[in-house]
Amino acid sequence: MPGFDQVLQAVAEAWQQRRHQVEEVAAQVVSRLEEILAASPPPQQLDTAILDAAAGSAERQFDYQFGGFGTAPKFPHALMLRFLMRYGQYTGQERYHQMVRLNLDHMASGGIYDHLGGGFARYSVDRRWLVPHFEKMLYDNALLAVTYLEAYLLTHNPEYQRVVRETCDYVLRDMTDPQGGFYSSEDADSEGEEGKFYLWTRKEVEEVLGPDRADLFCRVYDVTDTGNFEGKNILNRSRTWEQCAALYGMPLEELVAEMDQARRQLFERRNQRVRPGRDTKILTSWNSLMIDALCQAGAVLEESRYREAAQKAAHFILTEYAGSDGQLWHCRQRTEGYVKGFLEDYAGMVVALLSLYDADHDENWITHAQKLAEKMLAGFYDNENGGFYYTESGNDSLLVRIKDYQDSSIPSGNGLAAWGLLRLGQLLDEPRYLEAARSTLASAVSLLRQWPLAAGQLLLALDWAVRPTHEVVVVGSYRQSPVREWLREVRGRFWPRRLLAVRDPAVKTEACAALEHLFAGRMDQPVPAFYLCSRYTCQAPARTLDEVRSCIDQAINKRE
Repeated sequence: MPGFDQVLQAVAEAWQQRRHQVEEVAAQVVSRLEEILAASPPPQQLDTAILDAAAGSAERQFDYQFGGFGTAPKFPHALMLRFLMRYGQYTGQERYHQMVRLNLDHMASGGIYDHLGGGFARYSVDRRWLVPHFEKMLYDNALLAVTYLEAYLLTHNPEYQRVVRETCDYVLRDMTDPQGGFYSSEDADSEGEEGKFYLWTRKEVEEVLGPDRADLFCRVYDVTDTGNFEGKNILNRSRTWEQCAALYGMPLEELVAEMDQARRQLFERRNQRVRPGRDTKILTSWNSLMIDALCQAGAVLEESRYREAAQKAAHFILTEYAGSDGQLWHCRQRTEGYVKGFLEDYAGMVVALLSLYDADHDENWITHAQKLAEKMLAGFYDNENGGFYYTESGNDSLLVRIKDYQDSSIPSGNGLAAWGLLRLGQLLDEPRYLEAARSTLASAVSLLRQWPLAAGQLLLALDWAVRPTHEVVVVGSYRQSPVREWLREVRGRFWPRRLLAVRDPAVKTEACAALEHLFAGRMDQPVPAFYLCSRYTCQAPARTLDEVRSCIDQAINKRE
């Protein structure tokens, strides 16, 4: 093959000597690209058979020994795991939940997880999740925090809660800008060596912990004299806590407490090392994923630090990365200024703002979400064929406009748009949003049938579109009993297809007019009251904790 210098010389020669011919060929290429991209597959019917086929495809590709899909290298498929949790719950097929637990257990105990500082590396180079590519990305940790949080709600496994807390704490500690935004990534290498910051020798562990505690730690975390990676050790656990306690003849609580103390000591020593480089670029789309994760974690775990960090980040994006005309920016570059927002930025922020409202009931978030949704429909939506373009209309510098349906390292823009518009449209009773979302899903059915593992976010949206959904409307003070207990019940269950609207009649704040239909006729009724609605039909209000629990049980177990 010719070298790059030869290619450049040939291009320069062609441009100088045969420019007219080059321009003709370029025009033909652009024309053909436009034809290909314009030939959208015809919209197809949305039904549950697509979900059945997707679950079956995931089952066939699943690694039943170590979890994950396919062979090495292995990437976390957070969105597919979230889909399988929903699918297993609705169909009652426990094996899908077993797949999820196997996958999450192996990742949380493997080397891909940072057992000292929290957070996940980008991917595992081996099948066992032992050897990571040590780079840490904001989006991975956001997506996995939500996945482990949902798994915690489904299983009540305290290990999943621990992973959520440690991952969120890592982001707040190491990846947060003083203004509130979240940084993009941390490098894999430091001092010119990949993974050097994270690796240990047995001698180093003994120097920090002393001989007795070090001996126990090394047995639990697979630290040996020879090492498991290039003569050093990646911390990982090959056994569960229960297995370790039985093997070493210790009470479970004592073992866990001992290892917690050991990890804190090693973490403090590791902080004295040269840290990997950090990419402090702040991207709207990636920040939206982390805002969403922190909102959900803060609400479920009742951890105000996470909610407040999400609020601060959202204020940063809406003030520093948004124009007065509703324009959203993707990022801010040092020399070129702002980069105009892409579909993933608008759609991601709509989803994040919905989670903020769910967490703190501030109706201003819905007002902002509505503005972004309108901007997204006006600038990105394909009114003829359905679906959203990746770039906004009016950008003449692009040869063609494309639509992204497949998830990449982050959820697809169309998947996020459909997911956000379905929920916002249902919350606001806005048919335009619902129609755009369903049209987007209909235009993606071919992809969902052929490569479902590449479209996890679209599967989550389709699950919402074709399964029973519920709106919970609560009138009363959410800072006092009994409403606090009611909300704890709502948030403490794996209830993936529900919306929550709360308003306190005693608090005089700026209300979102688009939400009025949910509270109309209810503000003057006896409070507090809990209303459960589905498909424009509401049950009689519940007023006791037992009645609320009964409503939730019925909704979660509903199959039609």
